[in-house]
Amino acid sequence: MGAALRDLGPPPYCTVPGMVRYLTAAHGDAELIVAGDERLTYADAEARSAELARGLVALGVCKGTRVGLLAPTGPDWVIAALAAWRTGAVLVPINTFVRAEELAWFVVHADVQTLLARSSFLRHRYLDDLAAAAGFPDHPGPHHVAAFPSLRHVVVIGEGDVPAWAVSAASLPTDLPEGFDAAVEEAVDANDPAVIVYSSGSTSVPKGAIHPHATVVRLPYEVNHRRGLVAADRILMVMPFFWVGGMHHGFLAAYGAGACMMTQEAFDIENAIEAIEREHVTIVFCWPHQAAAISAAPAFATRDTSSLRTGSRNMVLPSDRVEDLTHRSNWLGMSETFGAHLIAPMDTVLPPEARGSSGQSLPGIEHRLVDLETGAECGPGQIGVLDVRGYSLMSGRVRAAREDVFLSDGWYRTGDLGHFDANGFFFFAGRNDDVIKAGGVNVSPDEIETVLRGVDGVKAAYVVGVPDARTGVSVIAAVVARDGAQVDEGTVLDAARARLSAYKVPRRIVVVDEADVPMTATGKVRRGVLAEALASECDK
Repeated sequence: MGAALRDLGPPPYCTVPGMVRYLTAAHGDAELIVAGDERLTYADAEARSAELARGLVALGVCKGTRVGLLAPTGPDWVIAALAAWRTGAVLVPINTFVRAEELAWFVVHADVQTLLARSSFLRHRYLDDLAAAAGFPDHPGPHHVAAFPSLRHVVVIGEGDVPAWAVSAASLPTDLPEGFDAAVEEAVDANDPAVIVYSSGSTSVPKGAIHPHATVVRLPYEVNHRRGLVAADRILMVMPFFWVGGMHHGFLAAYGAGACMMTQEAFDIENAIEAIEREHVTIVFCWPHQAAAISAAPAFATRDTSSLRTGSRNMVLPSDRVEDLTHRSNWLGMSETFGAHLIAPMDTVLPPEARGSSGQSLPGIEHRLVDLETGAECGPGQIGVLDVRGYSLMSGRVRAAREDVFLSDGWYRTGDLGHFDANGFFFFAGRNDDVIKAGGVNVSPDEIETVLRGVDGVKAAYVVGVPDARTGVSVIAAVVARDGAQVDEGTVLDAARARLSAYKVPRRIVVVDEADVPMTATGKVRRGVLAEALASECDK
């Protein structure tokens, strides 16, 4: 499926160092980040990241060094990321939700050589966890500890205690020969690896996708032209930067547009609502449960939210804007493509036949659909599994052979199911690994969930397969009622029978409280856990 949108070409820079120089010249005095009482301009970010980059180079960081970054969303994360990229290092963002064993796993699996970390965040004591796992000697490095074979230095960023075996970022020497830092940046190539993005690991061990500088700078640039993100935008950024959604669609998109971000280290409803009014926020970027919490808060209805023009979740918008946005495109993306690979211009009202789609292929990115049973390529209207290739596709995966990641002709099998229409709009129909084989027939949970969400009073629906002694697997659905609505199993089943083939109709409908639906940190339903709970409910 070829590119359906005009190719805007690459941005006027091809590496992160080039991007920093260009954006500082274009937007130097403009605000980049507002975090509580702290305000940083583009020029501030350039100066602070340059100083940290010099310190890292003096410490021994150079092109190809794997630099872990463990810090919450905010100025510290942005400065550290820009600094690492300016040295030519490979950034490894680490999930701030990690427990001790998970942190050790990330450091070893990604071969982290220098770790930039907050000493602690919320209830997490990251440096204590590292020390417990490794037993570092009583000096700041370089270290040679068997538990972490590649790790040489730990650098503490932001406020916090600095143990004897680590060093504070503020204390790093920054004296380099004249012109050396410029030479370091000039040596960074567009094809050099820039970042390893780990998946959330919601269904398996996290996987690290490797992306070069060319992707890090070009994809947000391309996507911004379809999102309509501009320098005048002020974005409330609640999503974490360590996953691709927050990193690409959040930080890099805002940075590349010359826009300003209002960040929170931890989600705070009242602070978010206050920021929307005080900072004249135009876009809210957050998870579904966060959007629901903001819109449901009593203060949200009393504040001036007229500056909002769009958001990642329609509910965090003035009521007169919500209906209009339902006629616009969503997008589809993943860590392996550094974010969106299907999207349509967000300021365009889709024709009726394209509504509900994930848009069209981005320029430079190809798609094809393959039939699950025959392996043949699908035509318009036929559901298949989606393959992707193109410039934004990862160059490889950490500790994985190329033949185990890509198909022989360079395609990557996403596992997403759906169909293209005749105009190249893609309609998502669930995940291949979520497909339920009920009575020997493949059933898509997404198709059934779409029908159930259309029933009066139903707010959300989640479909899973549970073991059945008679048929092998039965289709069971959990539905959440809208506030104040009464929903019963019979009414929902009648609606399902009217719109679905008999083999797709759930055997049971279980009405549940929204709080009881098991979710991952990224807002995805934990289908395995839900299936176990529903199986127990159905056995009663």
